[in-house]
Order: sequence, then C-alpha cells, then structure tokens
Amino acid sequence: MRFQTHSNSRRQVGRHLSAAFVLAAWFPCMIWGRGAFQKPGGPPDVQAEASYRQGEKLYDAAERGDIKTARRLLDSGVRINVDFSEGETPLFYACRSGKIDMVRYLLKRGAAANWTSVAWFNTPLDEAARADNVAIIHVLLAHGAKVDGPPGSIPPLYMAADQPSLHALRALIAAHANPNACFPFGIEDNALIRAVIRKSLPCVTALIRAHADPKLANDKGETPISLAKQMKLKEILRVLEHGVG
Repeated sequence: MRFQTHSNSRRQVGRHLSAAFVLAAWFPCMIWGRGAFQKPGGPPDVQAEASYRQGEKLYDAAERGDIKTARRLLDSGVRINVDFSEGETPLFYACRSGKIDMVRYLLKRGAAANWTSVAWFNTPLDEAARADNVAIIHVLLAHGAKVDGPPGSIPPLYMAADQPSLHALRALIAAHANPNACFPFGIEDNALIRAVIRKSLPCVTALIRAHADPKLANDKGETPISLAKQMKLKEILRVLEHGVG
C-alpha cells in the first residue's frame, strides 16, 4: 500500500495550509517511514518495522472495507488509532472510501472520531463531508464527532462548501454546525467565502438561510460581499445583501 496525499482534491486546502506549516516545524518527524526504524549507525528495529507493516495492512483493510482482516489485525494488537499516514488513522480511509460498515466497526473498536491529522488538520468528519457522504456524517456525529471539528482543525462545513452537491452541507447545517466557523491558524476563511469563490449560488443561499454572516472578513479583509462585488457575481451579491425569501 502506498499512503496517498490526495493532493488534487485538497488543492484548495493546501493553499491555505502553506502558511500554517511554519507552526509545525516538527511535522516531518511525525511522518512515519522505513527510516524511522533504524538508529544512526545501528541495525534496523525489526519489531518496530513489523509493527509498521501490520499498520499498513489495517489501512488497506479500512480502505477496502475488509472487516474480517481488520478484526484479525486489531485482535493481534495493532493500534486502532495507528497514525502512520500523515497523521491520519484508518478511520479516515474508511470515511474517504465510503465504507460505512467499516466506519461503524472501527468506531465500535475505539477509533477516535475527533482525531486531527498533523499534516492537513482534517478530521474523519471532514473526510465524510469532502466525500459528500451523509450516512457516514450521521454515524460519526452519533459517535461523538464534533460538528465544527476540534480546536485547530478544519471546520467540516468548510469542506462541505467546497463540494458540488449540497447533501453534506445540509446535513451539517441540520446538525447545528456553526455557519461562521473559520479556517484555523489566522487564515479565517469560512464556508460562505468558499461558496462565493466557487460561484455556487445554491451553496451561498443555503448558508445565508443558516445565518452565515456575509460581512465576516478573513485575514485579508475580504468578506463574502466584497468578493462577490469583485467577481461581479450579481445573483450571489443580491442574496448576500438582501437575504432569501
């Protein structure tokens, strides 16, 4: 298995995070690789490398929805919250690939619903929102996932606002997500700004109905209204300035 960065689907998030990485100079130390199991001038740590390989198998099983293999690995002692892949646990992979039965199983075995990746600052709920998977969103929320994410993580509503469909967005709004929750690390973008940048009138309308603030500025002083004016989005600007009936 090769751990993937999913760079294409995270392009927008990656742009925001480039400035945030200066806050995490220790980040490379958190990314596991084969070199982590060899001390300078010494032999490889065979036991640690074997543990790593077992962890890889759990990621594979989670991504494929192979509960039988996951059960065997967990029963053999593999950690449920193993985080070899950019700080993501197997639960992220199950959410991302839409394997709802695996999501339920991992949560039942003690997977952390609010785990935050050290690389992308995303959570399992972010991945469910990004995949527009309402069923998994509901499962995670029922198991204690914070609808706005833990402190320092990306708000799931921001992820949902970046998707073509409104299913995840509406599910999070129905779960009382904060429509004004901002991107962390002083960047301060929010779901409404993201929707305007995407030129999505339906998304903007849904967020305004949820009482998103069209005058809330990001770190650059941009507001949804100012961006709509700059981009000459007449219909979106009308909704932002006058609301919806």
